[in-house]
This record gives sequence, C-alpha cells and structure tokens, in this order.
Amino acid sequence: PDRVAVLAPAFDRLPDTEWEAILTYANGRLEARSAASGRSLWPAPVPCRNQPIFLGTKAQSEVFATTRRLFAISRSGGQVIWQFGTEAPDDPSADPESLPAWTSHAITGKRLFASSDRSELVCIDLKDGNLRWHRETGDGAANHLAADDRHVFYARWQGRHNVIHILSAETGKEIATALTEEVRTYQQLIPTKDGNLLAVLSRSILAIRPADGEVLWRIDTSDHYVLASLAFGVDGLFISDDGRRIAKYDLDTGRELWRTSAVGGDNSDGLWAEVVGMRLLAASADAIAAFDTADGRELWTTQSPPGLQLQAPIVVAESLITISPEKTGADTKNAQPSDPPQPSDGQRYRIRRFNLTDGRESPVTEAGALTTDPLKSFGGLFARNRCLLLLDGQR
Repeated sequence: PDRVAVLAPAFDRLPDTEWEAILTYANGRLEARSAASGRSLWPAPVPCRNQPIFLGTKAQSEVFATTRRLFAISRSGGQVIWQFGTEAPDDPSADPESLPAWTSHAITGKRLFASSDRSELVCIDLKDGNLRWHRETGDGAANHLAADDRHVFYARWQGRHNVIHILSAETGKEIATALTEEVRTYQQLIPTKDGNLLAVLSRSILAIRPADGEVLWRIDTSDHYVLASLAFGVDGLFISDDGRRIAKYDLDTGRELWRTSAVGGDNSDGLWAEVVGMRLLAASADAIAAFDTADGRELWTTQSPPGLQLQAPIVVAESLITISPEKTGADTKNAQPSDPPQPSDGQRYRIRRFNLTDGRESPVTEAGALTTDPLKSFGGLFARNRCLLLLDGQR
C-alpha cells in the first residue's frame, strides 16, 4: 500500500468533536477505524482521488475538503451525504486551472466557509451542503479565513497594506474593514469568545472590534512571537516572544499581566504551550513545566527532553504524553533528540507519560515508559479513545 496518513481535524474545538475513531487515507481511499480494536467502522472505504483536509466533526458527519471539492461523510455509514464542487477530470490533457481551487476554509457549528483562487467566498450549510451565499472578494484571494457564529473574517492585500474584511456570517454582507496599515503578512486571524478578533503577525498582535473594524489594543515585540506557544484561557491569551518565557495578556486591554520563569535552558526547538483547566503547560527542548493561569506561579517542572522537533506533547486524560528517539549503542553518549535514525532496522522511540498535577512520571505500561519496536518511517503519535496509535509509513 501507499503511505498511510492519519487525518486530524483542522478545527478541533467544534462542539461535536470526538476522539474515538481514527480516520486514515491511503491508496485513494478514506477509512474510519475504531481506535480500540482497529476494526473498520464503515461498510466500505470511501474513494477519494486526492488526500483531503479533515476540517471537523458534526453530530452526524465528518467534513472534508480537497482542492476542488467540499464534502461530508456520514459518521455511522460512511456514505457521502453531500458535496460542493467537482474534482478535476482524471485526464492528463485537461487544464488543471479549469476549475476553482479552494485555498482557505473556516467552519462553525452550522456553516462552512471557503475561499477560492477565483476571488470568491462561499457559505455552505453543513446540514445539507446547500449554498447559502456567494461573494466576490475583488482582486486576490481571501487569505486567513476565520469565522464565528456572527462574523466571517479574511485578509487581503490592498496595495502595500493588509486589510481585514469583516462580513456577516448569515448574509455575507460586509460590515466593516480594519485598515491596520500592516505591511507584514498576517499569521492567523482568531475570533475570541467575547466576540472580538485577534490578528496575529510575527511581531504584533491586534484586537479588533468587528462592529466597526476599530483596533482596540495592540502589543508588539522587538523579536518574533513563538506561534506554537499561543494559547487561550478564560480571561487572557498566552504567548512567548523570546522562546523561553510565556506572558499572559488581558483580552480586554492587551495589558501584560505576568510572565513565567524560563522553561528549561534550551530554546533551540522553540516553545510549545497549551492551557488545560487552570494550568498552563509548556515544553522546551529540555524541560516540561506547568504554571498557574491566574498568577503565572510555577506549579512544577521536570528536566525531561520531550523531543519537540519530532512532535509536540499530547494531553490525554490528565496526562502529558511525549515521544522522542531512543538512544542506542555507541550513540548514547552524544545523541540528540533530533538526530536521524541510525539503526539499519529502524529507529526505536520512547513514549513517556507525566501527571498534570505534579509533573511526576507515570507508567505507560506496567514496566514504565514504553519503547517501541524499530520504525522505518515515523509518521506521528496520535491519541484516540484513551489509546495511543503510532504511524509507521505503511502501517
């Protein structure tokens, strides 16, 4: 078989998101399998010529997108419920530019939004796949599409500046534009729970009011923000601007509230962060730490290389799971987590589990940490339904 890809939802905060099944793509087919048993959940795989993006989960369906097509598949039966758009013909002589290509997506509880390279933006009803509205976006594609239940946001170059357009999610009518005069490219547009929009650039973050496009506050750094450290709590956002410490900012005012102590001493791999309850979890190349989201107080730290270059940690059932290459033989003394596999029969990896309450290591198996069999091609570690799944190329 071809290489197997495990599909993770691009929008994993939807209310119906579930982590029981595992969706895979190989040999031009989509399949859903039980994480606990590995058995197929659909009567037959779903043909799909090109590997899709798994956008998200609804109560009765899984929603996907390819370059040319948007579609939904029944979670229980594996049938295509609806589709919008058509795949390019399987003909080498056909013009690949004859059909629009969907380049950016956003999904909410009821709607799917997609923008194309033909300067168009569409709103699709997630229940039946019907087109609710269509809008031309002018010269250039709508970039960094984002949405909530009330608004749709996208960025577009206007001369030398990036302009943010704000539309009604219900009708597609333009409400306002945010003329920020930014000459740098936006990294992300993020709607907040209080109804505002955060526009994230490499050295700035702006809060924008959708009603009129006014910039409410702005924070800047002389260095670059570490986007892997961007996380949100109930009343603030968290991000690092030096790759070692994470600062919390008030979502209403943009005021810095506190800054953590340094996470480890090696920031060569950057910094990863995630908020779980009232804890801010952070990992660097040589340490894992937890901080209180209220005051930034360090709750615990452990000097344990999580192997950030390989994969970010996974939060599962009050535990933090890490994976890193196992050092073997003569390599042990000088080996680094990012070193390429050395053994001819493949590379072994070590999976470790840390308790979120105190940072102590907990056993993955009865023997403690789990060391994998040799893998030829590491494709990722995934958590579904309290199970850990390891992808190794074709299996």
